[in-house]
Amino acid sequence: MRKTLFIMFLLISFQTISLLAGESWAIQSGSKYRDESRSVYPTYDGGFIIGGITRLFDKKGDLVLMKFDKKGSIEWQKYFPAPKEERTATVVETSDGNYVIGGTSFSWSKSNIRIGKFWFINVSKKGKVIWQKVLWSKWGDLFMSMDRTKDGGIIAVGETLVNSPKTGFDLIAMKIDKKGKVIWSFAYPRKGIDEVKKVKATSDGGCIVIGKAVKDKKRWGDLWIVKLDKFGKVQWQKLYGGEGEENGSDIVETDNGNYIAVGWTRTFATRERGLNAWILKLNKKGKIIWQKRYGNFYKSYLLGVGELSDGYLAVGYTPEEAVGGVFKGRMGDAITVKIDKNGNLIWHKDIGGTLNDNLYSLRKTKDGGLISCGNTNSFIKGRDTDFFIVKFDETGDIACSRNISINGRKYEVLNTSAMVYNVKYSALKLDLFSRNTETREKRLNFTINKLCSSN
Repeated sequence: MRKTLFIMFLLISFQTISLLAGESWAIQSGSKYRDESRSVYPTYDGGFIIGGITRLFDKKGDLVLMKFDKKGSIEWQKYFPAPKEERTATVVETSDGNYVIGGTSFSWSKSNIRIGKFWFINVSKKGKVIWQKVLWSKWGDLFMSMDRTKDGGIIAVGETLVNSPKTGFDLIAMKIDKKGKVIWSFAYPRKGIDEVKKVKATSDGGCIVIGKAVKDKKRWGDLWIVKLDKFGKVQWQKLYGGEGEENGSDIVETDNGNYIAVGWTRTFATRERGLNAWILKLNKKGKIIWQKRYGNFYKSYLLGVGELSDGYLAVGYTPEEAVGGVFKGRMGDAITVKIDKNGNLIWHKDIGGTLNDNLYSLRKTKDGGLISCGNTNSFIKGRDTDFFIVKFDETGDIACSRNISINGRKYEVLNTSAMVYNVKYSALKLDLFSRNTETREKRLNFTINKLCSSN
């Protein structure tokens, strides 16, 4: 009897551990032409939706949405044809369970003048277009990123020439409601060139923007962060860096209201021409709590970050020299860097095949894991870049037994000593031009290839 109870206890314990372990898998999806994904968003039903670009029908690029269930099986896929070029797709789920995809569009002009616009398309749970419109300022704008805010609105950011056509791009930000109505829109002019990478909504109803900015009379750019309140006004803005180049690519608000920012550094790299992964923890006012770089003599770029129960996971890319070199039959890989709450390295792993692979975006899933997307051309012979989608379990790991390789590497961890520079921005209200657009969703037939699965 005791033996039977013990066996039953082991079985129940094993099943519980299996359930807690969560799912992990990797998918490649695309056409024979160039397809790129840089945005993923978990959905209310436990699945997720991918935003991207395809050149299957138009070499200039069309917007794409792909809806998956929680196991990575495709539910539907659509693309949205337009006359000219589209870039930089980002997707969010709205508070009513529909979706908005945004991107830069060079279509929909009344003349032949090539002006960039923010293009938003709202679609139903099945991918049917509900509304669509373009918004732009006088000189045109480049869409870069968007996120859903605490009140159900959508904050979108990018780069604009409206205030500095001779000196370079400035940050532009706008907030729209779920029906596409503009709530506010501002540009943030200053001396120097700003490169916007991502925006994340914050728990106070505002948002935080990360990228790269060039300080006055400084050769290299620094990692750059701007905190905006719910009305679009600047709360604080800072540059983080040293004598060399630094770049910021993603930022996430932690459970206690601080921030984790990721990017890469040249100043603190291990060799003169190298680039190392760089992670900073900041308090609510942007003051550095700790800062560390992770690497060796090779280049490594961090492009996305997410929080786990026991730390943080960052994803990115390392070029061919770090994984054996193209002449040894291997090119660049996606990378994952897992750290604890204090920035101590738990692991650094390469993920991919024999050609180039990378991961750009990272979001937390309902099971406590993380979902990421990027690009690959490793797994289908004769193709250009395809979508690369990776589901990590709640530990930030992935179990694979075929097609895809995962290699742990020993990387150094060193404290860095970046300086913090306060910079001045003033919010300049913008009057936007608006136009409804006319495109209909069309069915897409990307191949779906499950590279590996923990089940």
